[in-house]
Amino acid sequence: MWEAIAGIVHPDVANGRSMIAVALAAIVLNVLIGVWLYSGSQDKLNIRSAYLHMMGDAVAALGVVVAGVVLLMTGTTWVDPAISLSTPS
Repeated sequence: MWEAIAGIVHPDVANGRSMIAVALAAIVLNVLIGVWLYSGSQDKLNIRSAYLHMMGDAVAALGVVVAGVVLLMTGTTWVDPAISLSTPS
């Protein structure tokens, strides 16, 4: 949280294309792992927790994709740390 606030106050220009590429790879991996865990998540609490964690990470990565697109389209530098504050960690 502190890093995100510092990034809003003193923005650092990120590479939007790299952000999008890495975040899309993370989404694919998290969803694949989530699908693999889903069948066991109905009966076992620890597997359900791992499944929900993977889905939360996929949502957070989607936020990074959005931030990367906004950065590329508008040049707005504070959007990346702002998205970091609003997504689950």
